[in-house]
Amino acid sequence: MTPREIFETLFDLTRVFTKYFYEQVEIGELKTAEFFIMLLVHLKGPKKMHEIADAFHLTRANTTILVDNMENLGYLKRERSNEDRRVVFVHITKKGKKLCESILNNFNDIVSDFLNKVPRDDIEIIEDAFGRLTRLFINGH
Repeated sequence: MTPREIFETLFDLTRVFTKYFYEQVEIGELKTAEFFIMLLVHLKGPKKMHEIADAFHLTRANTTILVDNMENLGYLKRERSNEDRRVVFVHITKKGKKLCESILNNFNDIVSDFLNKVPRDDIEIIEDAFGRLTRLFINGH
């Protein structure tokens, strides 16, 4: 595949999955960036504000606005560090966890249906390719 074909494939996957996520009724009130911030905190644990900004290449001011909105909607909450009161961590709330778990469960069903239609040898190839792509883009090797 050419770099353009890889990019188009990743774009198509992202677009399809984002569309799937937004078919979940509760997510409709969130902007795409807010949704991805909530997933980051849910999947990777509490994050400092600058870590969220860095993860999505957002300004800190824009990150503050997005987190403010998600706090107002009840999906995230900020808590000061016990060790250093200047540090603020963003945590997911019970409401946020419930929504993320619902999405992940529904996503699991879709992937399971897909995998049931694919021969085992192809599944191993797909798993290997996803693992390699992830290592390449995240770790640089």
